[in-house]
Amino acid sequence: MVVSKNLIQLLKKEFSLSAEQIAWGLKQTEAMPSYLPVIFWQYGLIDTSQLDRLLDHWG
Repeated sequence: MVVSKNLIQLLKKEFSLSAEQIAWGLKQTEAMPSYLPVIFWQYGLIDTSQLDRLLDHWG
């Protein structure tokens, strides 16, 4: 799965994640890109309501 520009913009603007945090998340999930939202939540970069919202945009 390729992460779209719209999703990257959402992560930056709505969730205030930095480019470095996004790059780190992408690196952590190279083998399983679908885990990206959970990785951000697991490491405290987003909260549960943001996770739900991100999962809605993900699919």
